[in-house]
Amino acid sequence: MPNPALSGLLDLDAEPVREFFRHAPVMMHAISEDGRIISVSRYWAARLGYTPEEMIGRRSIDLLTPASRKLALEEILPRFFREGELHRQPYEFVRKDGVVLPMLLSAITLQNPAGGSGRGLAFITDNDDRDLLQRDLHFALLNAERANQAKAQFLTAMSHELRTPMNAILGFAQLLRLTELSARQSAHVEAILASGDQLMSRLSELLDLSQLEFSKIQQTKAPVAPEVLLAPLVTRWKPEVEAKKLVFLQHIDAGVPSQLLIDAARVQQILTHFLSNALLNTERGGISLGVRLLQKTGASDRLELSVTDNGAGIDPAKVDELFEPFSDKKSDFAKSGGGWSVGLSFCRTLADAMGAGIGVRPNPDGEGSVFYLILDLETVC
Repeated sequence: MPNPALSGLLDLDAEPVREFFRHAPVMMHAISEDGRIISVSRYWAARLGYTPEEMIGRRSIDLLTPASRKLALEEILPRFFREGELHRQPYEFVRKDGVVLPMLLSAITLQNPAGGSGRGLAFITDNDDRDLLQRDLHFALLNAERANQAKAQFLTAMSHELRTPMNAILGFAQLLRLTELSARQSAHVEAILASGDQLMSRLSELLDLSQLEFSKIQQTKAPVAPEVLLAPLVTRWKPEVEAKKLVFLQHIDAGVPSQLLIDAARVQQILTHFLSNALLNTERGGISLGVRLLQKTGASDRLELSVTDNGAGIDPAKVDELFEPFSDKKSDFAKSGGGWSVGLSFCRTLADAMGAGIGVRPNPDGEGSVFYLILDLETVC
C-alpha cells in the first residue's frame, strides 16, 4: 500500500519539491493518473538524452522498449496501482538516440489533489552492475567450456599420437624376445615389455579421461564369471608380487553369483590401479584380490571387489583427499612415505561414470589398507 506520510509530503507543485527535481542527482519522475509524466528530474532526463520539458506530457511507457512496454501494460502497472508499490523491476529504457539502457525501477503511488491514489512516483537505478556480472559469468563459463574442450582434444590427440611409436617399440621388443639372448638381455627385454604395457595402459586412460570429461564413455556390459574377471589380473600381477617375495592371494566368496553382468574392462582398469598401489606400498606380507556379495535382492546383487594389502596404510587425515582429481598425491598420504598413484583420481571418475562406489578402509586383519569398488549389478538368470 502507498505510504500516506510520504505521499502527503510529495506535493509536486511545492517549490522545495520542484527544486529537488531540478537539482538532485537522482533518476526519478512522477506520472499522472493517465500515465503521463508530470515531473522529471533533470538528472534522469539528461540520462535519457532529453530536457525535462521534452519529457513532460509524454507517456512513461513510451520510453520503454516494445518488450518492456508490453510487460508494463499487461503485468506491472496493474499490480502497481493495486498494491501501491513496486521494487526494483527490470525495465529497458530507450534513450533519445536509440541506445537501450537496462534499468531497475521502484515506485510508490501518490495521493492526487482530489483524493485517491492514481499518480505514481518512480525512482530509477542502473542495472549495469548486474548485467555486467551476468555477462562476465557468461564469458567465464564459455571460456571454461572452451578450455575443457581443448584439454579433452589434447588428451585424445596425445593418446593417439603416442600409441603409434609405443606399438612399434613393443613390437620390436616382442621380436627381440624371440632371438637368442643372454639372461641379462632377456631381463632387459622383459623390463621393456612390462614398462611398455604399463605406459600403454596410461595412454588408454588418457583417452578414457577425455571421454569422461564429456560423458561420452560407453559401458559394454556382458555376463562374465568372477574367476574369468580376475584371471587376467592374477596373470598380470602375480609374478611382480612374488618377485617382491610377497604372497598373492585371490578369493571369491561362495555367495557371489556365477555370472556377473558387468563391464569387465572398466572394472579391471580400476582393480589394476588398486593392485599397482598395493604393490608399491607393501614390503612384507601379501596382497589379496577378492570378490564378495554384500546384499542380494530379487533383481540385483551388490558386490564388493577389493584389493587388500599389508602395507603401511593410509594416514586417516588424508583419506578424504586420496581420490580427489588433480591433487598432488605426495608421500604424506602413506604412513611409510611410499606415496600413492595419481591414477586413483581417474578411478573415482570412472567409478562415478559407472554409478559405482569407491573407497578405502583400514585392513581389519592388521596393517595395510583395503581399496574397494562397490557395484549394483542386475541378476543374470
